[in-house]
Amino acid sequence: MTLHEMLLLLKKRMILIVLLSVIIGIGAFAYTQLILVDYYQSYAVLIVSNTDSSTLVNSLTSSEYNLNIQLVNSYQVLCKTDRVLGQVVQELKLPYSVNALKGMVSVSSQSDTEIIRICVTHTDPLIAQQIANTVAKVFQKEVAEIMKMDNVQIIDEARLPSAPTGPDRTKYVLLGVLLGLAAGIGLAFLLEYIDQTIRTKEQLQELLAVPTLGVIPRIDGKKIRKKQRRKRSTKGPQENFDKYIKDAFGKLKVNIDFSFLESESRCIAVTSALPDEGKTLVATNLAVSMAATGHKTLLLDADMRSPSIHATLNVTNISGLSDVILLKKDWRTLVFPTTVPRLSVITAGQKPPNPARILESKLFLEMLKEIKKEYEYIVIDTPPLLPVPDSQIIAPHVDGVVLVICQGKTKIESIKQAREILLLANANLIGTVLNGVNEKGNQYKYEYQ
Repeated sequence: MTLHEMLLLLKKRMILIVLLSVIIGIGAFAYTQLILVDYYQSYAVLIVSNTDSSTLVNSLTSSEYNLNIQLVNSYQVLCKTDRVLGQVVQELKLPYSVNALKGMVSVSSQSDTEIIRICVTHTDPLIAQQIANTVAKVFQKEVAEIMKMDNVQIIDEARLPSAPTGPDRTKYVLLGVLLGLAAGIGLAFLLEYIDQTIRTKEQLQELLAVPTLGVIPRIDGKKIRKKQRRKRSTKGPQENFDKYIKDAFGKLKVNIDFSFLESESRCIAVTSALPDEGKTLVATNLAVSMAATGHKTLLLDADMRSPSIHATLNVTNISGLSDVILLKKDWRTLVFPTTVPRLSVITAGQKPPNPARILESKLFLEMLKEIKKEYEYIVIDTPPLLPVPDSQIIAPHVDGVVLVICQGKTKIESIKQAREILLLANANLIGTVLNGVNEKGNQYKYEYQ
């Protein structure tokens, strides 16, 4: 995955990432308010000096100073012994064990100094102060008794803390947000890893080894219907499309033309692996784009199981393709004009008992040959490949097949099965169309002024 693809992935999953960051951040805030308890720290400061307390520190010899430094290290250990802390527990009548008290007391010193600092952490500021002062006094007494030296002096007694030292609630919340951000990014990549659908045209080209002829943005149905109600016009299905959507279908038409540079016939079947992947949308608007360039175009609805082109173009479906075969009607009498100049349509007609038998008939193949002679472009909307055999029957008799893939919906395994069906049918798969591409993350969208 390239850096550009990673950035597109993060952009696509931005809502998920932000949502997890907010949720975990709120959880961290709730934790700091409901679970965490304020704690206080109180300090007592001592100094290790020479045995004669009347002697000034700056009059110490070098050897005496070094000895005191060494003693500081020993005294830090001595300060937290059971002997010292046990007396503190008894003196203050604390409800803690010595080991528990050890967790509250910390002893430290600054490097190369004779200073010892006793720090006590507790949820009660008064108890923290009392323990710190008592530890300092007991420690001072024990040094004199054990070491036979009166070289520890208390410089600062512990004071009553005026405000809690912690916890740092802001840090917890920030850590929660960062954890949520990391979890969101990780989940985004995990979902991408386990996602078995097609996301990019590069992924599609690598899978099928055929060109991606077009990338069609996702069309907002509500927006289109709103425009239709406002304009009340019948100039064709592309009238209410944004310019970049019209351009996408125009580019698809041009790319198909390049696929047939050495062929005069341009009879194209549009299909998909499964229903609701946009094949009818692509077939209809491809035909409109072909007619818009001045070519005599016929749109044939061969999806007799679930016809919809008549509704899209606002024409009747009382009779159509099925009547040509079952009632042996002349197909020319079933060609309907549309509101798009130079575009005609043959609808599916009434649903027959067995559509596949109709498509296998000689009458259908003869009709197809005649249509190719009269029209420059023929676009056939065929049923999905996986559920029924209709498209497999038609595929060998057209000049090319276009396979429509819906971004984020069509599974890779379905595409592989569709390709296998077309190969078995000896069909000419000229390319694919990636449909329903998210406009916000559409890296293939270009607008020119």
